[in-house]
Amino acid sequence: MEQFKLFFNQVMPFAIVLVLLALAGVLFYLLKMFKELNTTVSKVNTSVDLVNVALDDVNHKLADLNPTIETVKTISNTVDSGFKAGNKAVGSVVGFGKNTVSSLRGALGKVTGKTPTQE
Repeated sequence: MEQFKLFFNQVMPFAIVLVLLALAGVLFYLLKMFKELNTTVSKVNTSVDLVNVALDDVNHKLADLNPTIETVKTISNTVDSGFKAGNKAVGSVVGFGKNTVSSLRGALGKVTGKTPTQE
């Protein structure tokens, strides 16, 4: 037991010095890491600020496009209304022409004495 005590009395100071050196190394590494982290965070903040500026610019340009979009929407509605009115007019003309041709056939059939064929 005495030898054991003597061994630890001689080894313990060296072990403490080694542990302190290891702790100093860890602290040095942590300080270096925190400095790099600070630099990285600063760069990220700069990048975020640039992105915010770009997004503000895009939002402003989109707001400038709103009147143009409303104009295109109005023109589109006008074209749709014209197309519907044109379809209705053509349908009326076709219906009128069909009725007129049918009436003419009937009148010609009476004059000639032939009965018109139905289609």
